Amino acid sequence: MPWRCPACQMQIVHAEDEQHPRASAHYRCPVCRLDLTLDPKTDKLTVTPMGDADATDSAHREPR
Repeated sequence: MPWRCPACQMQIVHAEDEQHPRASAHYRCPVCRLDLTLDPKTDKLTVTPMGDADATDSAHREPR
């Protein structure tokens, strides 16, 4: 079963040997560019909360 973006339903590219999304991994939709993670309650990919994505990205950004 292909993994799909919850927003646009585009198939998410992953390694062929991965049968299921990993809970600790971050995936990205090639169309929406949304960061996705596995929601353990629903067992589906969901949009990563902004706080999680900003915490990792802000350390790599240069001040304006």
